[in-house]
Amino acid sequence: MKIIYPKTENELYKKYPSQDRPQPCFVLIDCIDKTLSVRYDPEVGYAIPIMVWMGHIRRIDIPVLTNDAAKYFLDKIAPIAAKIIDGYSSDWDGGNYVASYTDGANEAFAKLEEDCYNNAFWELSIDVVDEEEEDEE
Repeated sequence: MKIIYPKTENELYKKYPSQDRPQPCFVLIDCIDKTLSVRYDPEVGYAIPIMVWMGHIRRIDIPVLTNDAAKYFLDKIAPIAAKIIDGYSSDWDGGNYVASYTDGANEAFAKLEEDCYNNAFWELSIDVVDEEEEDEE
């Protein structure tokens, strides 16, 4: 599995001029390309790409993080992401290729999702991008 780290500081912070808050961010576990990354959602309105809909790419919402916090987070969850990727397969359902996962991979994803929603990884809260500070720049 390859980890794709953010390249620039505050790369995950994107606020469009017509919006009152920054774009949502998420962690991506791409089971086809076997990659782990974080990014902001480029779509206003939170569209769901077909590869996410079919389950080949798993994503979980995360806060807007600085580069250093994102690297720390990716390194910390890499073993969990590897377990999810290892448990992945793509199966024809008669109309599409859909993702399926072993029980262990599903449990790992559920635990990671729960930990993200319950702020288990955000102990580096000082590194979460301050929206007001970014707006002033």
